[in-house]
This record gives sequence, structure tokens and C-alpha cells, in this order.
Amino acid sequence: MTDLALFESLLECKTVSDLHAKTGAITQILGFDHFIYGVQANTPAGEPYQFVLSGYPENWRKIYCDADYESVDPVLHHCIRSVVPVLWDNLSSLPQASRRLMEEAKLFGLANGVTCPLRGLGRETGLLSVAVEKNSKIARKHMVSSQGTIQLFANYLHESIHRVVLSGGSVINKK
Repeated sequence: MTDLALFESLLECKTVSDLHAKTGAITQILGFDHFIYGVQANTPAGEPYQFVLSGYPENWRKIYCDADYESVDPVLHHCIRSVVPVLWDNLSSLPQASRRLMEEAKLFGLANGVTCPLRGLGRETGLLSVAVEKNSKIARKHMVSSQGTIQLFANYLHESIHRVVLSGGSVINKK
């Protein structure tokens, strides 16, 4: 199966469960261990809506939320400022709180990764991160060479999320 056919299979998903399973399978096929997708969209009522599709360890997600790591997450901050993918180990000159977040994430199998910022229909902003459990020169080389493929994956996933979750007023909070 070509990468494009693999990504197009996301467009056939009808439920969040289908999207989660397909995204997890594609992540593995691409040689990564974990994924997380997040989007923030404006609603007709003016309140922002956030949706997260997570293939990260649940205990890490709980710690991340409880510690308010969102406020110091250098990957998230990159995605707010840029549309260019970022390799996590390219983030430099981080404040102590951000370094602590990145080091703690490694304890949960998120040793290194690539994140693709997303912009969507309306004023949606989002991201897809894929991560490896073990950081090595081989893993880094794979991440560098896979950035274009991951960006394509991110766009197909974003379109699929839009169809299943965000369109037609059927927004459900899954944060």
C-alpha cells in the first residue's frame, strides 16, 4: 500500500474510534510508537472547542494536564508561531520548565519526535506529533527523512477529523 492510499484510508473513517485505530496503525507503519493530534476550532457561540485524539500513554496525559505543561510546552509554542514541522531535539535554549517537561516526557516513552503544525478551514489550529520511545541516531535520521510524509499524514488526519468531529455542528468535547 502506498503512503497516499494509506492516508486516504483515513477519509473512510466514520467514528472517532475508527480514526483512533487507523491513526495508531499508520503511526506504527511509519515507524513511530506514539501519536497525538489536537485541534482548536471556533464555534458559532464564539467559544473555542478543543479536540484531542491521543495515542500517548494515559498516565503521561494526566501528568501533562495536572502540571499545566501546556503553558510551557515548547512544541505547542512552536506550532502557534509556525507552520513548519519541528524535530523536538531541534528546540534549543529552552527555559527550565520546558526542559523539565521534555525530560519527564522521556520517562513515558516520548524520547523524541516530530510535530507538524496545522491550519484548517475557518480559523482552526492544530498539530500532529509522532514520537519514538528510544532516541538514537537511526531514529533521528528516520524523523528527518520522514517529515514530508508526516506532514501529509497530518493533513489527511486533519481533514478526516474535520469530517467526523468538526463538521455539521456535531462537535463533541473529547479533550
